[in-house]
Amino acid sequence: MPETEYDRVPYKSNPYSATHPDQMAVLARVMGMASPNVDTCRYLELGCGAGGNLLPMAAMMPNAKFVGVDLAPTSIQHATEVARDLGLTNVEFHAMSITDVDERFGKFDYIASHGVFSWVPAVVREAILRVCRENLVENGVAYVSYNCFPGWGLRGLVREMMVYHVQDWSEPQEKTSQARAILEFLATSSEGGEWGRLLKQEQERMAELSDWYIYHDNLSPINQAFWFHEFAALIEKAGMEYLADSMFGTMMLDNFPQTVKDVLTGLQGELVRTEQYLDFIRCRYFRQSLIVHDGAPVNRRIEADRVTDLRFTTRALPTGPVDFTKGVVATFKSPDGLEVTSDNPLVKAALVEIFECRPDAIHFDDLLARARARSGDTATDAAAIAKARLTLSSNLLSCFATSVVIPHVWKAPAAIKVAQMPKLFPYARYQAENGMQILTNLRHEGAKIDTFERVVAIACDGTRDRDAIVAFMMRAVDKEELQVRSEDGPFKTPADLERELGPAVDSAVVILMRLGLLVEGD
Repeated sequence: MPETEYDRVPYKSNPYSATHPDQMAVLARVMGMASPNVDTCRYLELGCGAGGNLLPMAAMMPNAKFVGVDLAPTSIQHATEVARDLGLTNVEFHAMSITDVDERFGKFDYIASHGVFSWVPAVVREAILRVCRENLVENGVAYVSYNCFPGWGLRGLVREMMVYHVQDWSEPQEKTSQARAILEFLATSSEGGEWGRLLKQEQERMAELSDWYIYHDNLSPINQAFWFHEFAALIEKAGMEYLADSMFGTMMLDNFPQTVKDVLTGLQGELVRTEQYLDFIRCRYFRQSLIVHDGAPVNRRIEADRVTDLRFTTRALPTGPVDFTKGVVATFKSPDGLEVTSDNPLVKAALVEIFECRPDAIHFDDLLARARARSGDTATDAAAIAKARLTLSSNLLSCFATSVVIPHVWKAPAAIKVAQMPKLFPYARYQAENGMQILTNLRHEGAKIDTFERVVAIACDGTRDRDAIVAFMMRAVDKEELQVRSEDGPFKTPADLERELGPAVDSAVVILMRLGLLVEGD
């Protein structure tokens, strides 16, 4: 197979939580569909790169089967080698064109294609949708992401100027360097106004991106954005239909002024038009669409009771002490700034319970019982319990829409307490051993840790207790693989160092557990 641009400049594939079958299944449930079992699913990724999205899923779900396809032989070779090194027998990779995927691959419960649709020729886009139609089981769910208008129209203008400027350079590094240079020149040379503000904003955004990302995403010969109604027409032609957006909250109207809600509500019988107008209003530039077979049993009248069979996690913590008194407002905020407020005792108690249970996903029924107890709700009559159930389910649905609470159908094998011999998620251990400090956790998210925590993570292989981990850290310091200093400088004796390392190791292991990086013990 001939070398591709992705062989010349590898694209670093990462986990995308929205593509996890657990999250795809959640959206199907919320939309009234009975999605395939996640634990034993068959999953296909089109454009899998080096396996950064597929490999951790295979490692955390041993009873499921995963298949990855990518045109770049170098990426496929790397993914295959990592799978072999990790002893994974439930994943396979194929260096081939998406256009060659056919009935020989069999049927899949879930199919995902992230970051491909907008960057490939029309024939490959048609093949992606054909595979979704022909290789997806009857009640299966597929994920397709793509750049979209109107937001991409603004970014696309900047991209076209960059592409024009770099046409005289041939080497990837030269192209990305010149792309940055022309954007900086334009941003500093503009006369201000809205155009100057846009250029400056794009220049600042690009400064945070890696060269490989700019080379493939912004300087690619093909970067085709779509209006949502165009994408909807393409999938309809392919025998598929739109189910939902992976970012559930983008489909909701709750945060708009009443006048806007009134207009959009009038369109709700016309799904495509409603979604398109929402994109107009938000100036959206990227979509992550879930699609299903045309005629799938979808019920778009979203009812609160559809979350009562789910589990819940959150990264949002209270911004201060929580008073469970009725009418007293409490705020819960996630590290990325998402927040929700409530003055309802039951809701406040539930959000505290979900946070304190991390990384475990607590089932709705358990959550309701714990939240009622914590909030002081002692009612025993059926009507009162039913009211509490409805209050909690409707509020959890709203919290899902704001991305503060994350529902799950699948229980991840994450440790919920520190074992005597803690064990790191094997894929995360592979990453830590390769010097990475953003590790993939059992929620299929990137968890950032510091250098000390990374070395502790490597030590947590399931064979070491606390004393052995401390000894491991002592050797790392002795070999100068890790620097540990007291407030007064280097430790004078090994005993002093050991006394310092003990509590630090205890703290680091708890952090790894809270981040969902430790697996359940035997």
